[in-house]
Amino acid sequence: KGGVWIMAEIIWKNKSSKEVKGLIITNTPPITKPKMKVNKIEIDGRDGAIDFTDYFGNVRYNNRRITCEFVSKDRRINKWQEVANMLHGKKGNISFSDDLNYHFVGRISLDVWNCDKSTGSFKATIIC
Repeated sequence: KGGVWIMAEIIWKNKSSKEVKGLIITNTPPITKPKMKVNKIEIDGRDGAIDFTDYFGNVRYNNRRITCEFVSKDRRINKWQEVANMLHGKKGNISFSDDLNYHFVGRISLDVWNCDKSTGSFKATIIC
């Protein structure tokens, strides 16, 4: 109560989602740790497995998927095209407004443009 609400945003290649007029990110996605690439070998007659996960140096990780939902007050298809041209299939640095000191390197994939009577919406999946 009495606090200031700040609209969430993503920063993509140094451009804020707030710069696209009428575009609002509806959620700040939960960021999970990526799964480790585990390398174990089972040997008959031996208890347990031999773990080579960090044998050759640092532990390596799989890519993770981060999904964001966006809504636009402008439901016209040209708004969708503007956003798609800026993001879809592109790779770059991505930051979220709740932690601008950290960035992910990933590729963005956009889902279908959905329209109702007053807004348009879509999901963006970041693979990083």
